[in-house]
Amino acid sequence: MSMQTIRRACLLSAIAILAVSGPVSMQGAGIFVEPCGNNQNFVGATSSVFQCSIGNTTATNAIGGSAGAAGLDYFVNHLSPIHFYGDTDAFAGAATWTVTTNPSWGPNVVKVPTFLELDGSVKLQGPGSVLAITLTGLLGGAAQVIARTFSWSGAPSEDILAIQSFAEQLPAGAAVETLTITIVGRARYDVDGSPVFSGAAPEPSTLVTLGGALAALLTWRYKRS
Repeated sequence: MSMQTIRRACLLSAIAILAVSGPVSMQGAGIFVEPCGNNQNFVGATSSVFQCSIGNTTATNAIGGSAGAAGLDYFVNHLSPIHFYGDTDAFAGAATWTVTTNPSWGPNVVKVPTFLELDGSVKLQGPGSVLAITLTGLLGGAAQVIARTFSWSGAPSEDILAIQSFAEQLPAGAAVETLTITIVGRARYDVDGSPVFSGAAPEPSTLVTLGGALAALLTWRYKRS
């Protein structure tokens, strides 16, 4: 079994912990930047949810919040919930949400296995509609990127996203997750789940801590949705 396979298994094991763990006592902190013009330093696991109008519309069409936790040798960033849509065939607009947490790393941590996942649904609802979506996770070194473009193909459609990316990045003091969505026409992206960017040094105790943080944030996510 390769080291990359082992590291992927470590991260997946940490994620699996959240499915069976209950809430844990934890403190998170982060900075949430969103397209309505709010930059919020949040203390605790979660930010506020903001909503506003983006693009050439008067509708409240951009909704977003975030969650995060970080500590010694681990971090987990969430963007949730996120909703963005174009309401007319003439609509054109773009929105970006970012959450940053601040992990610290032990002296023996040289590389950090990281995990990036994009979920949610994309709906194309009008002729000529296009939706482009990019999720980026940046710790140190080259960023992880998941990018997709969806175009009208002659009939309304819905795509359910479940896209994962595994990588190794260098340790750094800021873990930044960024979601950017560009819409032309009547299209929308919705997620009450959580695009996630996480990482942990492959130490058993760190993975348990990461799993507990993920469990607490997942509990929050379901309560919020």
